[in-house]
Amino acid sequence: QTAAVEIGDRLALSVYGKLGPGERGLALIFTGPSVSTNQIVSFDLGALDATVISGSSEWMMERLPGGFARCTVIFTAVTSGFVATQIRPTLNNSITYVGDGSSGNYIFGAMLSNRGPSSYIKTADVPGTRAADVIGPGAGLVYSSVPITEPLWAAGTTYAAKALVRDAANI
Repeated sequence: QTAAVEIGDRLALSVYGKLGPGERGLALIFTGPSVSTNQIVSFDLGALDATVISGSSEWMMERLPGGFARCTVIFTAVTSGFVATQIRPTLNNSITYVGDGSSGNYIFGAMLSNRGPSSYIKTADVPGTRAADVIGPGAGLVYSSVPITEPLWAAGTTYAAKALVRDAANI
């Protein structure tokens, strides 16, 4: 799959995966003119870990119910143009593995998103898009009676991925 990009675009390729028979891994790959070095990350679905094989991509792996994990590679385009993405089976971090006819993994929900990872977009037959996920004042956040210890959210502040903040307008 290919996608047009602009210099500085922060792209996230993600897929939901579950270890299948034969304990094979999977690799998420960015290649193309907007990639200075191929960005290749091999995910071990059994150990819930990953290895950067090439490039300097960020990666994350989120454990989910039922033995699934969301595997994500994040890359910033170095030039305008396009990137190609691939999802490949691996054996001992080798992306040249082509399978043996009986082992593999279960995968679904592959997504390429601009501006970093987003929540799952369920589609059927055709690609889907929607407005960006938004958290902030007036966004209709879920409320709880649990005491809040997180800092107040402030416009213009950059927060680390998965940082916990609270919305002062909805306390």
